Amino acid sequence: MQPTRLSHLLKSKKTLMISAGLVPCALAAGFVACGTSEKTSGGSTATSYAGLGSRWGAEFDGSDFTITYDKEADGSLSGTDDFTVEGTFEEFDSGFKKLTAVTVTKGATAQAPSADDEAYALEIPGFGLFVQPIGSTQSEPIVMLKSGECPTEANEANWIIANFKEDIDSGTGLARRPSNGSSCDGFGSASFTVDGAAVTGVISQRKFTDGVAISGGPTIAGTCADGVNSFDDPGNPGETGTMLLTANGGALVNSPGGLIFAAPRLSADVTSSDWNGEYSAIAFTGSNTFPARITLNGTSGTGVQYTDVEAGTVSSGGVTLASLAVVAGSQGNFSGTIDTGSGDGPLPLNCMLSETDGQKVLACNGASDSHSYPGGPSSDGATTAYKSFFILGVQQ
Repeated sequence: MQPTRLSHLLKSKKTLMISAGLVPCALAAGFVACGTSEKTSGGSTATSYAGLGSRWGAEFDGSDFTITYDKEADGSLSGTDDFTVEGTFEEFDSGFKKLTAVTVTKGATAQAPSADDEAYALEIPGFGLFVQPIGSTQSEPIVMLKSGECPTEANEANWIIANFKEDIDSGTGLARRPSNGSSCDGFGSASFTVDGAAVTGVISQRKFTDGVAISGGPTIAGTCADGVNSFDDPGNPGETGTMLLTANGGALVNSPGGLIFAAPRLSADVTSSDWNGEYSAIAFTGSNTFPARITLNGTSGTGVQYTDVEAGTVSSGGVTLASLAVVAGSQGNFSGTIDTGSGDGPLPLNCMLSETDGQKVLACNGASDSHSYPGGPSSDGATTAYKSFFILGVQQ
């Protein structure tokens, strides 16, 4: 899905601008199975969510919402950059919520929205919330998970990296980090064991370009309280990492390669009948965020951009997905190619299917373009590199 001016999406409407201190590594987009974009009455039951990057918070109750930003993550919301937005939302059958700010309380230097500003969001009720900061092509969406509860028993999860911090090496299939010369993976799985507040995670990894397993994954050991797991960072001895870890199998963590999103691992490998369907989406390309419609059918699919979310109209053209196939032994992953029509040809695509409380969660990363490797050939001789995109959501 190619970037576009977001002003085309909402015409002359005011937009909700939430861009202060956004999530350090962007997790960018979501999609949910869609129908016609008609309004529905009511809304979610009261549910609280939390996000990384200083500390985001949100609560949805009936048709009302509250979003908070706590830059110092100290719980006071009294800092000069902190703010609270209270408002109402309308919900559409497509899965989008249109948020309208009513009251905004902010510190002296906070980059907060104004009353009557609007934005779209997608919610996995009781699991996750993804808010689109419409109005700036450089802003990153806010990603949150259900807050306040740590896991009480062992669980298995699949994870995927969103918005790689560096270009992806076409030779190794890994994201290069020039600062330390190391590389990172694209997706994988984690096995968590729980002993009271102590949580241990054994991590497995797969390459971005072909899904091949990488040996020697790390083990992380931490202590969880109120949904926040503090762990010894295996990549930086002596330093402590922070992971949002939920009782229903979700996780968010900032890694050296990018923000990681995790959801419950399935009990068996997926088939095309599991991922088939039509989805509403918020797509993030690294420089732009926009609503889209994705259709998956067997080994192929398409993606088009919404021109008017509320009317349910989409643009002509779009992207083509092909060669969709299960990643054997992954219990939830499938891969394929995406062609944006830019002339780069088919590029890598990775997707992860999960299920929570009977709802299917789908997350994908992929390459949005191919270009010359920054600074010349990489250490393994690769001459091309990829930029990445990410999509995430729930089937309704």
